[in-house]
Amino acid sequence: MEPLIPVVKTTVYPNPYADMVHFDFNKDVNARLVIYNISGAQIFDQNVNGNRAEYNASALANGTYLYRIIEGNTILSSGRFAVAK
Repeated sequence: MEPLIPVVKTTVYPNPYADMVHFDFNKDVNARLVIYNISGAQIFDQNVNGNRAEYNASALANGTYLYRIIEGNTILSSGRFAVAK
């Protein structure tokens, strides 16, 4: 379930990107960064501690991907980003 109002404001850049995507949070989190393809299949899961995370997506195909920042059973933030090489 998507949060109606994100608990954590997330800035994703650059968007679109080719190799490395950065996630900046407006406050420190102790959560997981989970990335899904457009079909909803999970393709990445990493622990995040602090106010920033990075993801090397150089192997991903062009397209749209979804992300969630999850703490326990709570979605703190969610959104999408594009890969264009």
